Amino acid sequence: MRAGYCVHFAAAFALMARSLDMPSRIVVGFLPGTPTGERRGDEILYSVKSDDLHAWPEVYFERWGWIAFEPTASRGTPTQFITTAEREEADSASPTPTPGATPGAEITAGPEIDRNDDAGAIPQAGDLPPFDARPLLGTIGVILIALLVPAAVRLTRRARRMMRAGRGDAAAAWAELEDTLVDLRIPVTEAESPRGRGIRLRRRHRVKGEELQRLIEAIERESYAAPGSDAGDLAVPLRRVLRQLVHEAEPSERAAALLLPRSLLPMGSGRIPVVSPAQA
Repeated sequence: MRAGYCVHFAAAFALMARSLDMPSRIVVGFLPGTPTGERRGDEILYSVKSDDLHAWPEVYFERWGWIAFEPTASRGTPTQFITTAEREEADSASPTPTPGATPGAEITAGPEIDRNDDAGAIPQAGDLPPFDARPLLGTIGVILIALLVPAAVRLTRRARRMMRAGRGDAAAAWAELEDTLVDLRIPVTEAESPRGRGIRLRRRHRVKGEELQRLIEAIERESYAAPGSDAGDLAVPLRRVLRQLVHEAEPSERAAALLLPRSLLPMGSGRIPVVSPAQA
């Protein structure tokens, strides 16, 4: 496209030189800058800014060391070449440069665009290349998805249990109540009966109304009564009880219950198992 930044031209030049088995490298530095009009003794002071940042290639030649080149259009200082006679005269007047010696050619600068681009735009010499936010956005997206996966699994499980509770499944309704308690960091023990749990929820967590009592009676009936009893729609009272529990919880507990549901952990972290006297 005949357009790009100095590092693009320098890299292309260095690669082409290496394709010809010529040792090459890329140097990063600054242009000489702009004269300020001030002097310090016999030296002229220059102002060098970030706009003067530049990159340029160098090629190594036997007996001459590293020679700088300037492939970037309208930037830096083009390499000056001398004739064979001028070179012999220079050899006789000065010692041969040692390998690794860097010539005093002007250095090249940071981001710039070829002034002959088709769009007609003339970016400033100090413009930085555009920041590609796609990798960062992709990483953030992956993190958000990873954070939302537990919440999605937990909400899906709740929706299924609500459907079963609506058909009178007391076990599904009671399992959802227990998991909600675990998610809200409310201790759940296997040694506690439904009625005992109901008393604790009324006293310590301010769960009111007949909805909780209806859930307790439904799970007792399903556990101990003869088959065939119809508990009716349990989804409505279950939703009301869960709403009261969430309302009484702290904001941090509600957020943790949504994003990091403990009921999804093996054995449900927060459930207190029954310990027999022998185990104790």
